[in-house]
Amino acid sequence: MEVRLQPKQEQAFLTSATEVLYGGAAGGGKSFYERVSAIRWAFEVPGIQVYLFRRTFPDLLSNHLRGPTSFHVLLGDAISQGLVTWKVTDHEFVFSNGSSIKLAHCQYEDDVQKYQGAEIHVLIMDELTHFTEH
Repeated sequence: MEVRLQPKQEQAFLTSATEVLYGGAAGGGKSFYERVSAIRWAFEVPGIQVYLFRRTFPDLLSNHLRGPTSFHVLLGDAISQGLVTWKVTDHEFVFSNGSSIKLAHCQYEDDVQKYQGAEIHVLIMDELTHFTEH
């Protein structure tokens, strides 16, 4: 599948920075940029563990697993070729090179315990402002 990025997405995608804060208005392509970046790193870096966090699990599903630019669509060819496997019970895409993209959430304080000790090479926080104290 050919992916086209907007100029700001492309600038962030090609940066050599180790930390990127990417913001903007709703509908600006932030989540799409996150998916494309996660997929790129998973294919290019064998064994990398990419975690994509969203505050709630329903938001994670609706934002990243549904729609025309979802992970399943972007990875469709690779899945059909056996290069990527979707582990539904683990909410994880596993790549043939040992890399993975784990979809995670932290809705409740106790959810933090699930990720203690996890080997996270790339941490993507989708909608970081949703992770503030109320």
